[in-house]
Amino acid sequence: MGLLQKMAANGELPWVWNEGEDAGACDPAALRNRLELTNLALTTGAPLSTAEITYLMGARPGAAVVERGGLKARRVSRNVWKLSQGNGSSETSSFNGFNDGRRRFG
Repeated sequence: MGLLQKMAANGELPWVWNEGEDAGACDPAALRNRLELTNLALTTGAPLSTAEITYLMGARPGAAVVERGGLKARRVSRNVWKLSQGNGSSETSSFNGFNDGRRRFG
């Protein structure tokens, strides 16, 4: 702890999280809320909308079954999804199953 205090007194804080090298600031309250909601969705198994899946997984799904960050979303019907823990199987479409907003032409 003494080394940290000395570095702080000299203005040497290389671990500041809000600087440009980490692509922006972190909102811990929003992160905690998202993690708690993800846990609740996994625990209850409640059906979710596409917008809710997009929020929880951080990207809009573009395939019927997608996996990202250890989560697996499966489309049940139009705008109805089920969220579960991913198992890394080959039947899921990983990042290729997400819509990144760019158009692709033939």
